Amino acid sequence: MEYPVDVIAFLKCSVLSHYGFKPSKRLVIEFLSLTQPREDISKLGSLFIKYIEEKGMNVSLDTSDTIRATFLAFDTMGRGFIGKEDLQSVTKVVLPSLNQLHVDHMFRQLDSDGDGCLTYKDFEKLMKFKLEEV
Repeated sequence: MEYPVDVIAFLKCSVLSHYGFKPSKRLVIEFLSLTQPREDISKLGSLFIKYIEEKGMNVSLDTSDTIRATFLAFDTMGRGFIGKEDLQSVTKVVLPSLNQLHVDHMFRQLDSDGDGCLTYKDFEKLMKFKLEEV
C-alpha cells in the first residue's frame, strides 16, 4: 500500500495496546528516533515488533485489559457489577445450549461474598481460572 510522502505518521501507545502491547512513551520515542523520517508507514508495526524483540522484551497480550473489556461487556446495565440476570442473558447468547441451572450454580460459586453481585475481582478469578489448578 502506498502512502503520500508528505503525510506525517504517528505511532501512538494507545494504538499499540489494541495489539496487546503497552510500550512506554520513552520506548516509542526511542524507536521513532531510529527510523527514517519517510519510513513506509505500513512497515512501522513489524519494525517496532522486531525492535522490541531485539531489546529482549516480550510482546505479550495484556490480559487485564481484555478481562476489563469483557467485564464491561457482561455488565449490561453499567452498574459496576454483574448481576445474575446479566450472566444469564450473556450465556443465552454466547452458550445457548448451556442449562440455566448450571449458570445459576456458576454464579453462586463465583459470588465470593454471596451478595448477588459479581465484582470485578470475582469475574477476574473466573477469567484467570486454569483447569490445572483444580
